[in-house]
Amino acid sequence: MNLNFKAFVGALAVLSLASCSKNDVFDAQQAAANEIAQKKSTFENNFVAKYGQVAPTQSWDFSTNQQRLGTRAGETAIVTKTVEGLNFDVKYKVYREWIQDSWTTGHYNNYLDNRYINKNKNLLNNVSNKLKDGDHHYDVQKAVLVAPSNSFTIYPISVQGMWTHDLYVKVGNNDPVKVYSKTWTDYSHPYVNGDPLTYSNANYYEQTYKVETSVSMPGLYVEAPIGTPIEIYLANVKEGNTSQPTVGTSTGHAIYVDGNGAVPTGIEVRKDAVINYVGIEDNTTRSSDLDYNDVVLAIVGNPDVPKEIIIENNEYDVTTSLTKRYMMEDLGSTDDFDFNDVVVDVTETTVAHHTVKIENGVKTSDNVVEEKSQKAVVRHLGGIYPFVLKVGDTTFDEMGGKDTFDKDVEIEKVVTGWNPAQNNVSVTVKSEESQMYNVTNEFPKTGAFPMMFACDPEIKWVAERQGFDFKQFPGYKGE
Repeated sequence: MNLNFKAFVGALAVLSLASCSKNDVFDAQQAAANEIAQKKSTFENNFVAKYGQVAPTQSWDFSTNQQRLGTRAGETAIVTKTVEGLNFDVKYKVYREWIQDSWTTGHYNNYLDNRYINKNKNLLNNVSNKLKDGDHHYDVQKAVLVAPSNSFTIYPISVQGMWTHDLYVKVGNNDPVKVYSKTWTDYSHPYVNGDPLTYSNANYYEQTYKVETSVSMPGLYVEAPIGTPIEIYLANVKEGNTSQPTVGTSTGHAIYVDGNGAVPTGIEVRKDAVINYVGIEDNTTRSSDLDYNDVVLAIVGNPDVPKEIIIENNEYDVTTSLTKRYMMEDLGSTDDFDFNDVVVDVTETTVAHHTVKIENGVKTSDNVVEEKSQKAVVRHLGGIYPFVLKVGDTTFDEMGGKDTFDKDVEIEKVVTGWNPAQNNVSVTVKSEESQMYNVTNEFPKTGAFPMMFACDPEIKWVAERQGFDFKQFPGYKGE
C-alpha cells in the first residue's frame, strides 16, 4: 500500500509513561504497528473487491492541467504539427478583361463573380460580419497571445489582397513555423495558393476562368505549457519587388476578435470549444484601409483559446494559476472509499514579467522574471478523527474530529514549498479509537493502493459511504 507511517505514538495509553517499563512501551508500539498493518491489509483487500487490482502503471494524479504544467527548462515540450486545413468547396468565375492603356501597352483586370462556397460558408460569413470590408480599426495595439491550459489549432480561412507573404507562427522560444507561402498577386486565387484555372471562354480581349475545387490551407496544431507566448505574423511581405515590413500580433497589425457562433465543419470540435479570429492587416502605408481582413485565421480551442495580452513599453505580465484538489481517506474504516475525510485545494499562482525586444516586426529576445505564491483551502471534513494537514513546507493547525464530521468548510492558509509535480501533501491522523498511534498518509506512488488522489477542482466529493467513481477519469485503468 506504500503508506508512510512516520510515527507510532505509544504515549496515549491509559497508564502513564512513568509507570511503564521500556518493554511496556515497546509492546504498545508493536501493538499499534500490528493494528495499522492489519487495517492496511484489510483496506487493500476491500479496495480490490470493489475496484479490482491496481494496475502497476496507475497514477493517482488525475488533474488534467498537470500535463500542461511545464517550465521553460523543458519539463513539458512544446508540440506544433501541421494538420489538414478547413475545406471550403469553392466554385466561382474569374473574368479577365484586357484594358488598353495606350496604342502599344495594356493590362488585364480580374473580376471575381458568381462565387459559391459549400463547406464552412458560415465561418466566412461570420468573418464578414466581424471584420467587414471598409470598417476601420484605429485602436489595435501590440499584443501577445498566451497559451491556455489545453491544446488549440490555428486555421487560415481567408487570404485576400495582391501582396505576397509568408505566414509564420512562433510558439515560445521555439523556431517559427511557416504555415504557408502566398505567391499569387491577383484575386483569382482568393482562398488558397494553387487553385486550378481552366478556360471556359477566351478571346483576345476577355477571358473567363471557371474554378470548381475543394480548397484548404494547412492548419497548425499547438500544445504548450500554459502562459507560453504565441506570435502570428506575415513575413517577406512584397508588393512586386518592393519589400514591406513584417506585420502581426506583436507589431500592432493584428486584431483578435470573438468568433463564437460559427463552428467549423469537417474537423472534430468539442461542444464547449471556443473559436476566435485573428485578422491581420498587411498594409502599413498611409493607404491602408485598416479593416484587418487581409489574412484571417480561426483559432479553435480545446476548449479554450489563447488569451490576448497587450504589450506596453515592450513589457507585459502573464498570470497563470494551477490548482489541484486532493481527496483523502484517514484509514478509520477499511471499507470506506468516499475519499472525503479531507478535501483540500492547493493553488500555485505565477506572475511572469516579460521584457521583450522587437526588431523588424519580430521578437528577438524575451527576458522573463517569475514570482510565485501558493495557498491551500480545506473544503470538506468527512472523518471522525482529528488530523494535521501538511502541504509542502507548511503545517496546518489540528482540525477535524467528531464535531466537524461531514462538514463543508473553508479553511485557508498561505503555504510554501508545494511541488505540483511531486504532490508533496500528507495528513497525519490521530486515532481516538485505540489511543495508541498516529498514522501519516502521503500521496501514493504509481501502482500503489491510494489513501488519497489528485484531480481538478471541478470534481465534487461524494456523500458519506458512497464509493468514489474513478471511471470518470480518462487516466483510470481499473475495471
